[in-house]
Amino acid sequence: MKKVRRDSGFTLVEIMVVVAIFGIVMASVFSVYLTHMKNAYKQDDAVETQQNLRIALDALTRDLKMAGMLVPITTPPLAAGVWGAYSSCLRINTSSPTGTYARIGISRSTSGYSNFSTQLDTSEAVDGFQVGDRVRLIRPFDNSQPLGSVVQANYSTMVISPVLAPNRVTRSISLQYGSGAAFPVGSAVNSSDMLAKAAGSRAFDTVDYSLVTSASNPDCPTGMACLARSVNSRTAEVVASNIKSLRFSYLFDDVSGVAETNAVTSSNLSSIKAVRVTITGTTPRGGSAASAKQLSTVVGLRNRRGY
Repeated sequence: MKKVRRDSGFTLVEIMVVVAIFGIVMASVFSVYLTHMKNAYKQDDAVETQQNLRIALDALTRDLKMAGMLVPITTPPLAAGVWGAYSSCLRINTSSPTGTYARIGISRSTSGYSNFSTQLDTSEAVDGFQVGDRVRLIRPFDNSQPLGSVVQANYSTMVISPVLAPNRVTRSISLQYGSGAAFPVGSAVNSSDMLAKAAGSRAFDTVDYSLVTSASNPDCPTGMACLARSVNSRTAEVVASNIKSLRFSYLFDDVSGVAETNAVTSSNLSSIKAVRVTITGTTPRGGSAASAKQLSTVVGLRNRRGY
């Protein structure tokens, strides 16, 4: 009987069909993968943008709430005449740019001393101050600075003594003028007085907020705008990046006859009762206008004493 020969393997047509089917499957899988990756990048961008906006808004809100805190009575919380456009820049007056305050725990005379030790109301309050810090002693009743009225302006703040460092156990803190000069005759500290950690030697400090680019601030990445915070007009510190726009508008007392505007002048500055902050952010990888995120809030000025 004649045997029938059977050749093993696949024909070329069969292989081509398999390859075509496999290619279609892989193309579908790769398409799904690309879609997933794009969505993942978009989600990451959205999260980063939201975080940047929250950081920016938190910083602005915190400083605005402290605007005017323990500054001289005749000084409004917001500064006048700093920029022509109040809608995109803001200057805040404050006694402590870091928001570090403590209350004096005991009264004592400081007359004629070049340094003196006193107690704060709590031991934890001492931790907010370091040796060499500039501090202001402020009387909350009228926001005066009883130890700051001396002949030379650079003596208007004190520094924590390098000899007697803060002692957390006894709640004591030693203060002295930076030059070693004596405190004014008849001066004293009261148990209700406040210590404010200062950044300069004036009666109060200023905090500026504005948008910067890499051209004006090397800490801002190239090709984008950043929210910057500057104390006493010194080198600005970048607070948040990927900021597209920063806008301020102002709410006024009813007696001013103006509800809300960004047209601020020195004449209506004292009538501002709140600030509306609107920040728009862009994604780190660019994107369409629809991908921009925006946060807005209204912050009341809490420290408007004297107005």
